[in-house]
Amino acid sequence: MKAVIFDYGCVLSLPQDGGEIRKMAGLLGVGLDRFIGAYWEFRQAYDAAELTAAEYWHLVAERSGVAADPASVPQLARSDARSWARRDPAMTPWPRRLKDSGLKVALASNMPLEVKTYVVRRFGWLRRLDWLTFSCDLRVTKPDARIFQHCLGGLGIQPRDALLFDDRSENVSAAESLGIAARLFHTAQEAAAELEQLCSRRLI
Repeated sequence: MKAVIFDYGCVLSLPQDGGEIRKMAGLLGVGLDRFIGAYWEFRQAYDAAELTAAEYWHLVAERSGVAADPASVPQLARSDARSWARRDPAMTPWPRRLKDSGLKVALASNMPLEVKTYVVRRFGWLRRLDWLTFSCDLRVTKPDARIFQHCLGGLGIQPRDALLFDDRSENVSAAESLGIAARLFHTAQEAAAELEQLCSRRLI
């Protein structure tokens, strides 16, 4: 194995912040359940840059049953970005330790431009990874194979040389179909044990 590829949300970061989710629902003036359904209904298209932030939030508002207010879009986008910018203390040291062990480290994440810009600026350690693949740049989302192929190409490695940690089973299956060793991420402790087993040495 030459490289470890990580998903971002719920792998390198903590789950989405509930306070910010409630804030976004409040900005639209809708109930939480209705907001969450609308938020995710159009998320894949937003992650793939098929929708601008204004178009995405217009659709979310419309599906939530309220009129879209263009003036609220910047606030919604900021709250959305902050909701995903939750560093996981258990995972933050991983990239440096893996790189120190001689492995390459990359990120392959579904993320809209506004969130990407925010988290990359906020977390300097992300910029020190060997490669970053974001759906908004490629205009495709996982589990599309092109996400993983782009990441492998940037690292200059073959699928058999990579290990992926992702929190979604469909992404793990897609990576495995390319020949990547992929594992469903649950906890840092479990992932460390899987990594040690694959490499026959302790890396974390």
